Amino acid sequence: MNVLIITSSSDAIGAEYLDIALSVSDALAKQEFDLVYGGSSLSMMGACYNVFSKYNRKIYAYTTPKYQEQFALLPNAKHYLEETTFDLKKDLFKNADIVVCLPGGLGTYSEILAFLEEKKSNDKVTPIILYNDYGFFNKLLDVFKELKDKKFTDKNISDYFIAVNNIEEFEKVISELRRIMK
Repeated sequence: MNVLIITSSSDAIGAEYLDIALSVSDALAKQEFDLVYGGSSLSMMGACYNVFSKYNRKIYAYTTPKYQEQFALLPNAKHYLEETTFDLKKDLFKNADIVVCLPGGLGTYSEILAFLEEKKSNDKVTPIILYNDYGFFNKLLDVFKELKDKKFTDKNISDYFIAVNNIEEFEKVISELRRIMK
């Protein structure tokens, strides 16, 4: 089963976020998930790659030409070069059984919104988990609520994802999803 992890490749973030990537990746790799991700050796993305490599799991790394030099640093991954970030998002989502959204920047937010819209508009059943440790996504969750309150959407956006706040909640959700999806 493939898990798409979307997260940061910024080396400037705090160590607590690297710890999230390590603990989430460890929980997933132990449950024999294979990794689909944005093909970087840096920061949280690199931490995910390293953990899945340690467990000898399959790794599918996607990127665009601007970042393709990262492939040389990912010898344990199968590499996919996408022309645009639009193509990248499509193939990431298409190849995921579950999507896990960890803290990240503009690319992470772009992917979250694209995947939620795809799920809403096309009735995709792919589970999306928003990992909200340290309240990282609280403001995004507030925006979703405001969109509903002001009638910009007729549905609760939160119906399209599962929010978790710590590793214990995450492991419980993953175990349940794995059981259901077998």
